Amino acid sequence: MGETTAVAVSRLHDDGRVICEQADGFQFNDQLIGSTSSILSDRPGSESLMRLKLLILTKEDVETKYPDFIKQDFMEGFESALLIPIPTRKIYGLALQVKVKEIEGFEEYAACVQSFISIYESFLSDSKESGAINRSIPASKKLTPRQELIVRLIKESKTNQAIALELGYSESLIRQETIIIYRKLGIQGRKDLISENA
Repeated sequence: MGETTAVAVSRLHDDGRVICEQADGFQFNDQLIGSTSSILSDRPGSESLMRLKLLILTKEDVETKYPDFIKQDFMEGFESALLIPIPTRKIYGLALQVKVKEIEGFEEYAACVQSFISIYESFLSDSKESGAINRSIPASKKLTPRQELIVRLIKESKTNQAIALELGYSESLIRQETIIIYRKLGIQGRKDLISENA
């Protein structure tokens, strides 16, 4: 695209806070780093993380769809925003100087970028651990309360769709959480989970 892009990376914590960990290219990088919001807030990043859905927004979309979004001119000089949620509970937010909705094929391109970042983040996560497939779970890798609830529902033979309906989340979020659960438990999939304590 040849245009300047600003990038911010935020992480969803177990207590529901979304905290910006890195920012580059924004006029107010220092103010953005460490900023905190709730996963339940009316913000584009919160929606993207909750639904684990890639969002492509114009500056006008941000202003009209998220009226409660606290702006500190982070979008100044930019025309579009791309929000890329990653199953490792991170979100990459990009501000772009062009109106990307006018670029043919941009949504497919963004989905491809999301796949690459997901693979990269998964690799980083795995490389920080021992590498053994059936390792014990370190304290930081214990299941969250939501993940424990999902495990219980899986053991009741419920589908991802049924779990999503029961818990009020998107099916995509449940699917991504199950991937994280399998990785944390060192198992291959649903059958292993169901037979684990059958």
